[in-house]
Amino acid sequence: FHPLTRAHIHEIVDIQFEQLVRKVLQRQGFDAVLTEQAKDLLTAQGYDPVYGARPLKRLMQRKLINEFSRMILSGDLKKDDSIRIDARDGEFVFDKSDKGVEST
Repeated sequence: FHPLTRAHIHEIVDIQFEQLVRKVLQRQGFDAVLTEQAKDLLTAQGYDPVYGARPLKRLMQRKLINEFSRMILSGDLKKDDSIRIDARDGEFVFDKSDKGVEST
């Protein structure tokens, strides 16, 4: 058994993003992409050598899914909208973008 490294967590970010965000959003008619900066921030904040990837999942719930929920409930996000999730100054930034934008 080897503890997870930051590199492993970075890979897990993609998997968790697919499971926690994209599938939920896509079922409701939305799409989302995650920039490398946002992946790096999730990796840094979600990394815990003792607990593995568990903190990452909770972090994504608090920082991403909760924000999507707020945007949907407030009417800021409408069907067929796509959101680009970036990171600036240690915070996640959500910008509407055209569908089909790939993560950078």
